[in-house]
Amino acid sequence: MRCTHKVVVLWASVAFVCLPMLWVQAGLMAAGVAPPAAVAAPAVDASAHPSGTLSQVLGSLDADEQIFHQHVVTLTNPFFEGRAPGTRGNEITAEYFEWWFRRYKLEPAFPVAVGEGGEAKRANASFRQEFTAGKQPTVKTERVEIVRGQSRGPLTPGVGFTVRGNSGSGKVAGPVVSVGYAVQGGENNYNTFKEGESLAGKIALVFRFEPLDEKGQSLWSSGNGFTEKASLNTKLRSVMEREPLAVLVVMPPGVDDPRGTMLETTLGTRQGGVQKVPVVNLSLAAAEELAKAGGTTLMDLRKAADAGGGTTELAGVQMEMDVQVVRTDVRAENVGGVIRGRGALAEQYVVIGAHMDHLGYGYFGSRAGPSAAGTLHPGADDNASGAAGLLLAARLLSQAYALLPESAEARSVLLLGFNAEEGGLIGSRYYVAHAPITAEQTYVMLNMDMIGRVRNNRLEVAGVGSAEGFAEWLQESWAKSGLTVKTLPGGSGPSDHASFYRVGVPVLHFFTGLHAEYHMPTDLYPTINTPGAVMVVRSVVDVAMRLATRPGALVFKRATGPSIDMNIDKDDPRAAGTPGNDPAVPSAPVPAADPGAMTGGVRVRFGIAPGDYSGEGGGVEVGEVYPNTSAAEAGIKQGDRITKWNSTMITSVDDWMPMLASAKPGDEVVLQVKRGQEVLEIKAKLRARSGGE
Repeated sequence: MRCTHKVVVLWASVAFVCLPMLWVQAGLMAAGVAPPAAVAAPAVDASAHPSGTLSQVLGSLDADEQIFHQHVVTLTNPFFEGRAPGTRGNEITAEYFEWWFRRYKLEPAFPVAVGEGGEAKRANASFRQEFTAGKQPTVKTERVEIVRGQSRGPLTPGVGFTVRGNSGSGKVAGPVVSVGYAVQGGENNYNTFKEGESLAGKIALVFRFEPLDEKGQSLWSSGNGFTEKASLNTKLRSVMEREPLAVLVVMPPGVDDPRGTMLETTLGTRQGGVQKVPVVNLSLAAAEELAKAGGTTLMDLRKAADAGGGTTELAGVQMEMDVQVVRTDVRAENVGGVIRGRGALAEQYVVIGAHMDHLGYGYFGSRAGPSAAGTLHPGADDNASGAAGLLLAARLLSQAYALLPESAEARSVLLLGFNAEEGGLIGSRYYVAHAPITAEQTYVMLNMDMIGRVRNNRLEVAGVGSAEGFAEWLQESWAKSGLTVKTLPGGSGPSDHASFYRVGVPVLHFFTGLHAEYHMPTDLYPTINTPGAVMVVRSVVDVAMRLATRPGALVFKRATGPSIDMNIDKDDPRAAGTPGNDPAVPSAPVPAADPGAMTGGVRVRFGIAPGDYSGEGGGVEVGEVYPNTSAAEAGIKQGDRITKWNSTMITSVDDWMPMLASAKPGDEVVLQVKRGQEVLEIKAKLRARSGGE
């Protein structure tokens, strides 16, 4: 996904006030790091910051604060490339964690290899746990030509067209038919396709968005953006059902939207299920050239689609396409180190975790939208803050354990840097499925995700209802933390602790709140409250030490109630009345979050956490079923794969989102669910959203 005990609050130092991108001002434009024009810089309340030189500000920090600050600055350096899996920056992040774990004399957490019989050849031999974090598309062949009679007009890759990241491969040639917005069941009986209409043997030209008025705004949303009918995944599904040779995607001319002149990239369009045929984005100029070759204009095609459904074949023009896309595994690594316990408790473990990865160059998950694709997302709070906290905790705990008496009874501590959290808790889910210790040995899991934005001395801790008597027992730690601690009972929520909670491990999630820079290029290190974050880390260490030496079992229980507050923190001085600082509601895909609970405009909550956002397995994998929800009442189980929603096939979470968006409380849906080798039909009655998890 986040002190005031000193005068110093490192939200911004004198040298960095009000900069749209820190590194641009620091002379690092050569690194290619520039914000999109639409991304506003964090507005800074100058009254909250001390005067004085940068050296005075930094010099006033204590040793722990210096170390924490240095880690955050390092991890957000452009050299680390936003730490997304598949980048060299992600690899050196793992190297960085291993280097510090070795420095603090932690033991490696993982076996080095597995023998033929499945047994570990050598336990505790590696700090790394490698896994696959999805697949990355690489375009090997990209040729697109407009053909009219003997005239051929080849388009330039990256200028006239781009191959979409979820495109299929193929070499095709055929006539072009404009299918407008490719919307079925729109307002006022709007339908692009007639009953049984086929696109076999044809190449479909599809407009983004939905019917527009003269201002280029939606005719269906009353000036409020676009409706769920504008979903490209829904359009593609509707088109693909009619079996075209290929699909051309173009922005409608004159649309009042910042994406209107964009040519989306391959990496920025890789989400969702892989299509069966080639799918390319056309630039407006290339699409206009195609329309002109077919005896019309792109605006005329748009106006016809605005006025009503129907398809239009472009007379006398064809397209030839040769698109070959290969998909290779993206390898990533969790990093784990052990501080060995003492006595009879040593075979039990207190796990402390934080995710190391972030969004890289914004090709997925960015709240800044498609225009931010290719722009560095440093992820200072999310989650360089938690990652730095984990490294500081490793230092503090290794020192504390060295001072324990020889006769002390203490559980071992396993510190885990998780990878690929932003892709759907991939690293923590893999760890739980392939852990070197059992769930029974795991006493508790403490997670630091976004701990860097302490405001008004407040900390949020979720999961206090995940063990019997936990909330009461923890009061001692909160009382001496120096923080005002708001507790929530739920143990799921959109971060790595949910993977442990799912298998019956008590959890706590330490979090300092959402903010306007969440999943934005402006999540920069000057926004971090370093002294406040270190107070959080010290509280985590205190809780960990108390749990490590606590006699008796910690009895897991399923908690009811919220596990995260998804509203923007009203204590953020930048939250109100600042352009660009609208509420930080995450955009899909959001790891482990129930899209029905967290996406603006959705009126129902189904009640699952998707287990995978890649779409590679087909359908929506159920990672977790929340109690007292539509899914739980219907009998949906963890591990199920939902492949059909009423009569519509689902290939990915992206496919599913528009279906949730169009549903109403009280609707009854018929689901096709794959459970092991069985295919089941399950009915579910949809409940209204009510906030919470």
